[in-house]
Amino acid sequence: MSENTTNLLWHNPEVTIVRLHEEEGMVGGSEAVYSISVSENAADTFDIASIKMCGTLRESAQLTITGSGTNYQAVVKLPEEPGTIGLYAEKEVLTRGAADYSSAVAAATDIVVTMDKTSERGAKGNDARITFVVGVPDAFYIKSYSFTLNGVLKSKRGTNEYTYKNLSNDVLYTLGCDLEIYTSKENDTVVTKHVQKTNVKIPASMKSHMMDLHMINVNGFNPKGDKETGDSIFIKTKNGKTALIDTGASYGAAKIDAYLRNVVGLKPVNGVITIDYFFNTHPHHDHISGFEGLSGYGWDKTQNKVVYNKANLANKNVRYQFSNIVLSKNYKEPLMQNSSWAKNVIYYAENVGKLITVCAGNYVSFDGLIFNILSPYKADEVPLQWLSNPADNEQGLKYIRKAVGKDNPSDGTSSLNNQSIVMKVICGGRKFLLMGDAEFFTEELLLGKAADTSDWNVKVSSTVNKINLARDLAAAYNITADAAVSRFKLKRFTPKDLDAVVLKKGHHGTANNMSIDFLKAVKASKFCVSANIYSGDNPMAPTPVRTAKDYFTSLGHEADMVNWNKKWQGYVFATAKHGRSGGFFIRTYGRECDFSDPYGKEQY
Repeated sequence: MSENTTNLLWHNPEVTIVRLHEEEGMVGGSEAVYSISVSENAADTFDIASIKMCGTLRESAQLTITGSGTNYQAVVKLPEEPGTIGLYAEKEVLTRGAADYSSAVAAATDIVVTMDKTSERGAKGNDARITFVVGVPDAFYIKSYSFTLNGVLKSKRGTNEYTYKNLSNDVLYTLGCDLEIYTSKENDTVVTKHVQKTNVKIPASMKSHMMDLHMINVNGFNPKGDKETGDSIFIKTKNGKTALIDTGASYGAAKIDAYLRNVVGLKPVNGVITIDYFFNTHPHHDHISGFEGLSGYGWDKTQNKVVYNKANLANKNVRYQFSNIVLSKNYKEPLMQNSSWAKNVIYYAENVGKLITVCAGNYVSFDGLIFNILSPYKADEVPLQWLSNPADNEQGLKYIRKAVGKDNPSDGTSSLNNQSIVMKVICGGRKFLLMGDAEFFTEELLLGKAADTSDWNVKVSSTVNKINLARDLAAAYNITADAAVSRFKLKRFTPKDLDAVVLKKGHHGTANNMSIDFLKAVKASKFCVSANIYSGDNPMAPTPVRTAKDYFTSLGHEADMVNWNKKWQGYVFATAKHGRSGGFFIRTYGRECDFSDPYGKEQY
């Protein structure tokens, strides 16, 4: 991020570089224009090849320089992705003898954002909605987002998403956002950039953004004969675009294949079924090991590398091909690279498909859908660095050890669970919050409680767990809680917009997530769980049903809780209950939202 708050990007006695319209934010897919002035003394020897791009987008952006004598113009064609970009004069870097590349060009870089929207046509003509999302390279560097409509401020918030309500059909709007951006990781200096999307209009058809979201039942038995749960979600748009989120365990591949062909109706072409996007929330076996059975790519122990082998396929007659692979930017951290499954999907992404890496503040969009990424932050952002080494400061970081380390009683793998991609799928006016395996640690960060020096009361049914990140950090470093907030920039973990009509519960049926405070922020009316929650086989089975009852009771819905032991099936949807042996799906047209069991033909 640039620490330079003026138009001047780079200056020495020979070359001055200025970005035109510097007060405007740079948007991916557009062009950034720079003026380059060369001193008269250097005009004869100046070489345009000495002007270089810097920033994270330097390899994918395209630079064109025109001009002569003392005046030149540079145009940078930006890729359609968030990042940083800038120009610098190479000779100046050499003459100053900078210690490293990053320090030499820090003042030249500026942030590049992306923008997208999804709309819902009003039934009455004046009740339409537009959800506007601004994608940034890393949410840790954004202090606030101020959303405007036709130049009028509507909301200032710490999250990159806003829904404009009570709009009119067939009217043109200008959506804007002013971003307060921290200029570095260390200090609190900010610059403000303005971006906008003009001529935005509600689509003519209410069904233009239809989406089906399928919760596939990939529960089964592991090689030891023990019952296990797994995750797999399939999304299909009206126009046939597809996304698969996780693949369950190895035995899940055959179940996914059968469901997609027999229920969804996907047809192979020359033995191949193409999926447009594959998201792996995190590389636990019950979320990723089924990838081998679908793609045919797997880790070969004898060759110590990833190979394609048709024998790996769960269905020898069908191979799945994934065009885009979406992984966390932390996927190559040591914590995430402890399995052949992770190495397999990375190899596939880098050699067969297209790799897209994401962190909090990014989004992925296609065919009217927006997948807004709320978590995780990049692993080098404090305090999340402890996720990759939960044994650090064992005496002081009590909560972190409990939440993400070896002391967690649930499964001992919470550090990886809290690296899950948490995303909100937005279709018109409907929002679906998908939690992966995220637990309390992630929930509290999403609620913006990292800087709270008072206890976080995480209520799970009748148990209240008092936890506090700031005070744990203070104890570890022998400083005050307020000093810990300042030192570790905890205020940068701002509350996210969690509002959603459907919440896919994190980590199956376990009790280490879905607190009452979190549910109140989400405001969901329906909950989905990848688990056998109706079965006594799972000791955690009653948790989501009981927590949902506590949540609705806390809202004053006591009357609705009468006969809850039967009513819960209309609120909490489980893959092994509502989906029988296959799964269930939710269909939305942007406003309506229907739950269906494709086997029992039931509607909820």
